[in-house]
Amino acid sequence: MNKLRNLLLIQLLTGLLIGVAVAGAGLFTISTLIHSEQQYHKELIQQFSIGNLIDEPKLLSKQLKASIEFEYLTIKDREGHVLYSFNKAQEDMPVLTSILKEADLHTTPKTLASPEGSLLIDFHSSYDDILTPALSALIVAISTPLIIVLISFLLFRISMGQIFRQVAQDCAKNIESVMTDKSEVELQELPKQFKLIEKSTAKLKAFLKIN
Repeated sequence: MNKLRNLLLIQLLTGLLIGVAVAGAGLFTISTLIHSEQQYHKELIQQFSIGNLIDEPKLLSKQLKASIEFEYLTIKDREGHVLYSFNKAQEDMPVLTSILKEADLHTTPKTLASPEGSLLIDFHSSYDDILTPALSALIVAISTPLIIVLISFLLFRISMGQIFRQVAQDCAKNIESVMTDKSEVELQELPKQFKLIEKSTAKLKAFLKIN
């Protein structure tokens, strides 16, 4: 039983390492995606600011929020006065946001100026459309190897239990045939892993016949 427990532990650790490796690769892929999306958002904000010829912060903020999901957005004038400010609640952010920040894989805030330079736009995009489904995918990536290991171990244990029960039955029949001195009865053939038991039983039968 100790060997089986050790085998299960080794398999679980192997499965966990595989899951962690897949999750790590997934985090790097997610990081690449959100960096690409932020670059797209930066270009989009530049286009909106170019179209906002009168540098109207309220109009610009409405246009931006209608097109982009922000973690925060601040619009200031050239003197630094805040003309518009939006901050997403911390509890509304995807779980992966904090994980990516801890791993230094998240995007950093950006600052842009309107073409006339009269407005400064500080922003950081939110990536709910990427991070929410990605979290589910990462959970599956980590848990799948562990589930496969557990299922395979259970199937192996069930199979071994059936083999041991069958061997026990065959050994019992062999011993009974020896004890009843039924020389004409053929000894049950055991699996090759148990050939020593079969040979010992045959020797015992021969010894009892002699005596």
